[in-house]
Amino acid sequence: MKLAVKRLLEGTTPRERSGIIWHTQGLGKSLTMMFMVREMYRHPSLSKWKVVFVTDRTQLENKLSETSQSIGFSVKIAYSIKVLKELLASDSSDLVMAMIHKFREVDLKETFPELNTSPYILVMTDEAHRSQYSMLGANLDKGIPNSARIAYTGTPIDKTERVFGDYIDKYTMRQAIEDGVTLEIVYEGRTHNAEIPDKAGMDTVFQDVFSDYNLNQRLEILGYGSRDAYLEAEPTIEAKGKDMVAHYLTHVFPNGYKAQIVATSREAAVRYKKHIDGAITRALDRLEKANPQNVNLEWLRKLKSDVVISGSHNDELHLTPYTNSSKHKTSIKSFKLPFDGEDEGVSGDIGILIVNNMLLTGFDAPVEQVMYLDKIIVAQTLLQAIARVNRVGGAAKDKGFVVDYVGVGNHLKKALDNYDEREKNEVLDVLSFPEEELRELQASHTAIMDFLETRGLTDLTDHDAFFDLFYDEVT
Repeated sequence: MKLAVKRLLEGTTPRERSGIIWHTQGLGKSLTMMFMVREMYRHPSLSKWKVVFVTDRTQLENKLSETSQSIGFSVKIAYSIKVLKELLASDSSDLVMAMIHKFREVDLKETFPELNTSPYILVMTDEAHRSQYSMLGANLDKGIPNSARIAYTGTPIDKTERVFGDYIDKYTMRQAIEDGVTLEIVYEGRTHNAEIPDKAGMDTVFQDVFSDYNLNQRLEILGYGSRDAYLEAEPTIEAKGKDMVAHYLTHVFPNGYKAQIVATSREAAVRYKKHIDGAITRALDRLEKANPQNVNLEWLRKLKSDVVISGSHNDELHLTPYTNSSKHKTSIKSFKLPFDGEDEGVSGDIGILIVNNMLLTGFDAPVEQVMYLDKIIVAQTLLQAIARVNRVGGAAKDKGFVVDYVGVGNHLKKALDNYDEREKNEVLDVLSFPEEELRELQASHTAIMDFLETRGLTDLTDHDAFFDLFYDEVT
């Protein structure tokens, strides 16, 4: 914040006063934005500036409104282009929030006249790489040509889109992990082989079933005709759902954490619920007979899933129960609670949320530890989506998991190719891959066994020999 304020104070042109703040996801972006305003207003020369927040997320809208009130500011919200123009044209030093997701696209494309030539305007933008901002940004250039621009991003800005200038400051993912405010993410890729028993053979032929390479040929072999048809097919979803539940009950549920499934479509999301619920029921039956891991069966008996998807006027009847925004709020509240928690009549029984487009960005749930990806997501949206699992959530949550069923790892590499080499390495530095960890474990095991063998220890059950080797008479 101080570096950004220093730039505002010392810059002589809009470009010199502008820049990018790399603000790792999960670290309270709304607080940073509001404390930035408070820091500005402590300086007499900045205290009368107009500040414009630009966001396209309801969650950040709510957070900014709540945060501003908590530190003594009020924000004027522009729900339409007409209102935004009026607020930008005024000479008052107020705080304005532009809600891009509430604007009509036809209005975004409308060319703004020159509204205010004052140099005492700051535009702070959330995740400025998004397409909506590119439309509004051109109009802001015309409407408030002398304003300063500061972009906050949880993922590095594409090197071709640096309209904001250079970095003001970086708080990278690795720094956040080292400070204990976010977690490392373990990425696991799983190609799928519905109805084909030879998994090894399938994986050899389809190392990345859903990369863009030779896609038509691969889909022709699969026999479904299109990628969406394959991903929506009942046998595909049933097989993947069974695998997801097995992974979840083995690695995540025993520690009290929750899961998110990202389906390729709203139809697929609803189908997933049926098969996830069925897989949970069958797993419970097995565990009632034998429970070697001591899974909490009381929690498991109550465990529920739910679907959170958007709606449209022409929805089929089987989709409509999952498009109700009021029901969404209750389901999300249940999901965020611990399994044994309760708040205002809502219990924490929902452990798996199934989505399509909703809750992929700006959704903070420290109790979420794993995301199962069954949808092709690309570019910054992919980087933001996988960060849903990196929130700190208690001692038992030492890392987050992303389990990939569609080969988005290929798209992750492509997304990172848009960044400078240093930025790319900073992102990769916080992702770990099971195969790499296994190689490190195997190397460590080999080193230990070599160490023991050179000292004549080959029988690992010979406790006396171990004692003789490692006993330290001094201590």
